[in-house]
Formats: sequence, structure tokens, C-alpha cells
Amino acid sequence: MKNEATQKFFELIWSFPATAERVVRVMAKSGHDAVTSEFVERTAGLGAHEKVRIPQILRAMATVGIVTEVGSGLWNSSAGEQEMINLAVQLAGAANFQRVHKDKDEVQVVLTLPEEPSKLCEVLPEQGPYCAKLGATESVFIRIAREARFRLVIVTPFIDRMGAEWIVSMFRLTEGKTVERILILRDYHSAKAALAGIAGELDRLQVRMFDYYIRHEGRRLPFETFHAKFVLGDDTQAYIGSANMLASSLEVALEVGVRLKGRSVLDIKRLVDAMLEVAVHIVRGRTNLTR
Repeated sequence: MKNEATQKFFELIWSFPATAERVVRVMAKSGHDAVTSEFVERTAGLGAHEKVRIPQILRAMATVGIVTEVGSGLWNSSAGEQEMINLAVQLAGAANFQRVHKDKDEVQVVLTLPEEPSKLCEVLPEQGPYCAKLGATESVFIRIAREARFRLVIVTPFIDRMGAEWIVSMFRLTEGKTVERILILRDYHSAKAALAGIAGELDRLQVRMFDYYIRHEGRRLPFETFHAKFVLGDDTQAYIGSANMLASSLEVALEVGVRLKGRSVLDIKRLVDAMLEVAVHIVRGRTNLTR
């Protein structure tokens, strides 16, 4: 197998080399007999979360000429058995390297895809196994909220009624734990109508609200505020991206962000702490102007 093909294959499956190793070994043992995707799944001995990667791995193998799809879901090895075993050994080494040399930061690209029918949704799968690494905005929000142990902060400049319901659902995931719940808004007076339907739940969950919309005289813009959107869970993971707490951001429009886990989240935590220092604390029925 040529070095160029091996390198290309590793680029396509870099995030799950251990799973790819199992699939390659199955195809090596099959010789040149055509096997089904179901056979690979049964024989590889993979967990439920790994099985979903098999089609992507087989397509990556086909891309570099290791296997050939001879029918719908029917695959045939194009390389020799020893060549395939050598590749499996390299994959095992890559998997071991990843376990030992983990990055200090974990970064995952997160998407909300456009509402169907969508031209983007038609062509995105053609990018191959890359798509398997993409996370869904909704799933990442749920994960961060569910895993929060002592603080969950939602920072959103724009909010509508659907977004408000989504905010409450995230805070509910922290019930039963001693978690500080914080919502930072841009211009509370503009958000009041959207928040009206969840006001009781925010009170019950003891959510602390802050308004980062500070009026300034003698500057080009007469106010200081934010356009950033992020969700912070403790000081260990965060979402940073374009998604607002709006129906359009949650279901209709393309939104892109990243989920961070690791030391870089401390920078987001420090930013949140600074925002809380200058923001106005909102108390239901009145505004507490004490900072």
C-alpha cells in the first residue's frame, strides 16, 4: 500500500483509529470474498457507539483503494491480507498514541443544520467521514447542562419564546445538584416578553439573571453590550458559537460553533466572571443596580 494512500486513509479516520483497526482486520481475514456491512459489524466486536462509524470507515477504505463496493452494502478487499494486517498494526499504534498523548484541549465542531429541504444537507455527506465528527448544537447544550456540577451559565444576546423554553429545559437538567444557575442577557427590557412564560420556572430554579447592557455617554456607541453566544459548564467545558436562543437558531438556520473541553475553558470562565462584575443583576419586579 503506497504511503500516499495510507496517509490519506489516516486523515479520513484520524478521530477513531481503534475502530478502523477492527474493521481493517475483518476485511483482511475475509480475503477477496465479498462481505456485507452487517457481517463486518457482527465480526468486528464493536460497541454500540462504534458501530455507527463502520460505513464511514468502509467508504474511507474505498476512497484510497483498499476495498471496493461491489454492491449495495457489499464490500470486497482490493489489497492483500498481509498489506491489510500491516495497516491494522499502524492503526493500533495510532490509537495507542492518542490514548497516551491526549491534547490539553478537546475541540468539537458543532452544527445546527438548515431546515429541510436544504442544498447544504444534500452535499455535506459527500465530504465523507468528516461528517461523523460533527456534533449537534442541541446535543452539546444538553451534555454541558447535564454534566454541570456547580455552575451553569447561559450567555445569549437574543431570545424568543422558543429559546426561553429551551433555556429552562437546560436549567432543569441541573435539578437535584447544588448548581449555580446564571443567565446573562443583552437588554433585559427587550427580552421581558420572551421570558414572561418561563418567569415562574426561573424563580423556582433560582436562576440569577444579569443584564450586560450598559449605557455610556461620550462614546461612538452610547451603550456597551455583547454579541457573543456561549454556554459554560463549571470551568471544564463550554460551547462558543453563533447560535442564539431563537427558534431560527435551534431549528432553521445553519449555526456553527465549537465545544471546548480542557484548559482553554478557563479563559471563558474568566470572561464570564468579568461580565458578571459589570452586568446589572436583575431581580424579578425590579432591577438591582448594585454591582
